[in-house]
Amino acid sequence: MTGFDALTAEGLYQLRRARDEFLAGGLYGRTPPGLPAELVTAWRRALFYGVPPDLAAVPRVPGPRHPSLFAAASPVLERLVDSLSAADLAVVLSDARGRVEAVQAQSHDVRRHLERIDTGPGADLSETTTGLNGISAVVETGRPALVRGPQHVLGLYQETACAGAPIR
Repeated sequence: MTGFDALTAEGLYQLRRARDEFLAGGLYGRTPPGLPAELVTAWRRALFYGVPPDLAAVPRVPGPRHPSLFAAASPVLERLVDSLSAADLAVVLSDARGRVEAVQAQSHDVRRHLERIDTGPGADLSETTTGLNGISAVVETGRPALVRGPQHVLGLYQETACAGAPIR
């Protein structure tokens, strides 16, 4: 990222300031220089959809979801969680619309973090409800994505890095 290295503390600080400025300016506000076009486009869509950055809770999807998706993915989820058990990571499965079907995490700290950021089964992480995040980026582009801290629209996710990939 030009001028905003999301892998350094200084880059994250600059990106957080640019995010706050951008979101405060509204849909037609000034775009801070140096922001990647793809990030600006995703943030603009969030503003267009009316996603509130200060949302206190992630919207939920009522009713039954996709038990066949969960059943088909369960063996893979279990292997992933086992192989990642030494790391403080979670595996989140969503449907093609960004609705969370399952969350797996070995670490108690990670499970607590997921509760704090209101991410669990039934959470709607679609771009229309929560803006840019690791799941919505994959749903929108159909490509693997990595969304770090202040690249997220929601304040809830400012201390979270999310990587996602489509299941084909």
